[in-house]
Amino acid sequence: MLLGGLSAATGCGLGVKPVAGSGQADTAVAAGTSATTTTAAKPKHVFGPEDFTIKVIVTSSKCFGSAGCNVRYTIDPTYVGPIGALAGRELTVIYTVSGGEAPVIDRFTLKGTQMRYTEESSISTESSGYELSAEVTNVLEQ
Repeated sequence: MLLGGLSAATGCGLGVKPVAGSGQADTAVAAGTSATTTTAAKPKHVFGPEDFTIKVIVTSSKCFGSAGCNVRYTIDPTYVGPIGALAGRELTVIYTVSGGEAPVIDRFTLKGTQMRYTEESSISTESSGYELSAEVTNVLEQ
């Protein structure tokens, strides 16, 4: 297992502005009176597959002609969700690696901004013309 820091993607077009009906209140106050504005508590972010991207990095490959290849790979997951949403949260991220004879389903975990995942995995392919990719399929919160 590898324990590493979590990198947040930059340049994602993430913007923040008040949205009508979002708990932000516009209040007009008459002269000589006071107003009390109550803001609703911001709900916790619900994590989903769109909050993560995963690159697959091939670390070694042995091909056997028409018998295909045995490929070793590692993943490079990146959190692309809202900044600060991970604080104090524990997640299990389920993903599928495709491009081999059969898909491989695996997971990695996050506790705050610390990520833990399998350092290296393997997959068999039908030919030397393989291209591996990974897709997050589910995010579970403990």
